[in-house]
Amino acid sequence: MRLASSLLVLLAGGTVHPQETGVDPVELLDRAAKAQNQEACRLLTQAVQGLAQNKKSRSQAEMDVLTAKLARAVEKSARTQKDVRAIFGEKTTKSIARQIYYGRYLEQWLFEQPVRITVVFDCIKGREPKVLTVFQVGEN
Repeated sequence: MRLASSLLVLLAGGTVHPQETGVDPVELLDRAAKAQNQEACRLLTQAVQGLAQNKKSRSQAEMDVLTAKLARAVEKSARTQKDVRAIFGEKTTKSIARQIYYGRYLEQWLFEQPVRITVVFDCIKGREPKVLTVFQVGEN
């Protein structure tokens, strides 16, 4: 019944949020791991929103596991800064740090909410920055 109502909402031009469909962030992360590029980014966006909405109902150990799973999925799916912004949202607060080398630099984006994740980009002069690695803060 939920699937039918979700399809009606989508056909009417609306959006379906994870809590409306009963889709758990764990399931979304599993589906994103199997999906390709844009579909994976869309599923990861929904998973991040789901984690933000029910973060307080999960234990710290469970959140650590989900954060590690999210980091692996983002590293696999996101290739550019645009992809990462799409997953976490344009308005998400992040801290940015840069380490400058000759003709290139590494840029780190630290996200605090809904989960603590660092995304590292390899930025070569004249090229678009690419995702180098993603890790859970406190993991490395």
